[in-house]
Order: sequence, then C-alpha cells, then structure tokens
Amino acid sequence: MTPAGRLKAEKLAGAAFWCAGIVLVAVTLLPVLVIMAIGLVTGTTPSEDEGGIYGVASGYPAFDPQAWLIWIPAIVLLAFSLFTIPLPMRGMSGRGSAGLSRPVLTYVTLALFLMAFVNGGAFVGAPGIGPAGLYASLVVGLTFVLLLLRTIAGALRLVPKSWREGTPVQPRSPGEKDINVA
Repeated sequence: MTPAGRLKAEKLAGAAFWCAGIVLVAVTLLPVLVIMAIGLVTGTTPSEDEGGIYGVASGYPAFDPQAWLIWIPAIVLLAFSLFTIPLPMRGMSGRGSAGLSRPVLTYVTLALFLMAFVNGGAFVGAPGIGPAGLYASLVVGLTFVLLLLRTIAGALRLVPKSWREGTPVQPRSPGEKDINVA
C-alpha cells in the first residue's frame, strides 16, 4: 500500500471509529436518561431494593430502550479493529487531526465498552426487554481486547516495521553530529 493510500485508509478508519462511538453513546445513553427522567417525573423509579435507577418496578421502565441497536456500532467498531491491524495509524496524529494514537483509541474503546455493558444490560428482566444489548456490548469488549493486543504488539515491536506506530527513524551518517549534545 502506498503512503498516500495508507493515510487515506487511516483517516477513513478514524472517521468510522468516531461515528460508531458517537452512535454508541447516543444509543446507550439517551434512552436510559429519558427513562430515568420519566421515572423521576412520574414517581415510578424503583427503590434501592428493586435495583434503583437500573431496576424494574411497576410502570418502570416506561418504554423499551431498544438496546439491540447497540449491535450496529458494535459491528462497525469490530470491523474497525480488524481493518486497522496492519495500519500504523500515523495519520491519526498528523496535521489537522486531534492528535490521537492507537493507545488513545484503545482507552476510548474501553470507555465505550463499559458504557455499553452497563446501559445495554439496564432493565433486562422487565417485560419485553431481553439481553440483546448486553450481548452486543461483549462485541465492543472484544474490540477493546483486539485493539489492546495490537497496541501491545506494536509497542513490543512484534509487528512488521511497516505496521509500527512511530514515525520512521532515519539513520544518521557516521560523520553527522548530534544537535542535542551540548
């Protein structure tokens, strides 16, 4: 792959990652917040013995949060992690970007997994609400594991040179002086 093609692939992968992350946050967080607000306004929020705000009581949750929608961004994130295994992700830290690297994307994926796991499993057991969101969150967890393993492999230099994250080092000629020496 040419350097220009690799940079284009990295930028496309980065855009797909952030779009999937935003959709995941919206799909997991917004319905739960609306259900909690309705429960507070109507007074149907379960007691601590019934599971608190993530519990189930008469009239709570007010509607099915459609946690199965977590599958859509989960599949995109998994495809992202598989697609970017051979990419060094140098374009993510280049000019015009937010300065993101593979480790930062790994941490963000961990946060997305935790959010999907908690909110995807919310209200399971209520009439008509199954564990589909919980299963989808495990796919996000798999994405985190793949990114973590790829990050560690890159840091330990267990991947080919063309896959490594750092910028290529230019060897100095024998007569060249080091400008950092006083």
